[in-house]
Amino acid sequence: ANPGSGVEARLRTTTGEVRWFSIDGRRAFDPVGGERVVLVGATDIDERKRAEAALQIAKEDAERANRTKSEFYAVMTHEIRTPLHSVIGHADLLAETRLDKVQSSYVQSLVSSGLALMTIVNDLL
Repeated sequence: ANPGSGVEARLRTTTGEVRWFSIDGRRAFDPVGGERVVLVGATDIDERKRAEAALQIAKEDAERANRTKSEFYAVMTHEIRTPLHSVIGHADLLAETRLDKVQSSYVQSLVSSGLALMTIVNDLL
């Protein structure tokens, strides 16, 4: 390893607990003994690793929820709009036939209500 580079590892503590540690080492010169030595330090990073794992799980859950929501909207859009388009289309066709004044009023109400409902559906979905 390069001097000053570290590694993260799970190690068993003296109490038998397994925890994450960041281990770092570097070469040094011992001025007292005149020898080259390696200084090694270990930092307990278990809490950070637990937080990272929890954050990753939360991120995956949020992504899954977002995909589920998108799939739901796609299905609902299709399931609502398809029959609504049919109702509006048939009402338009019916409006082109011979109708008395009352029937024509009903058909116009049906068309305008269908279009209003489609506007609401478009705004929601």
